[in-house]
Amino acid sequence: MMIYIGALWGEWFDWDLLIRLADAYPEAAVVAIGDYRGQCPERRPNLHFLGLKPQRELPAYLAHADVAIIPWKVNKITLATSPLKVYEYLAMRRPVVAPDLPPLRGIPGVWLSRNLFRGYRALV
Repeated sequence: MMIYIGALWGEWFDWDLLIRLADAYPEAAVVAIGDYRGQCPERRPNLHFLGLKPQRELPAYLAHADVAIIPWKVNKITLATSPLKVYEYLAMRRPVVAPDLPPLRGIPGVWLSRNLFRGYRALV
């Protein structure tokens, strides 16, 4: 299972990437936890939106994940961002696959990729 916990809105979130990940790995559950209001333009049988969850419940979801993902676009906003969720994922000992953002370079346990497909495949 790959998991994303966070905002499901904004110019940085990459819906196309999330759909492509679900298509590329039909055997894997792609789980998103956050304020989901039907924003995803397409449905996939292995793409699951669980809605908002209390903070105290998030570690249990992460404990069952094989990998945590950051499905973000690389743009002006994300290039100036250091996503705190990376540290939350790492604190739960989950490997992280993220876009190649400068603030994340050199962090142990974080796999940066210009292609999240390759990054995920390397971890499973």
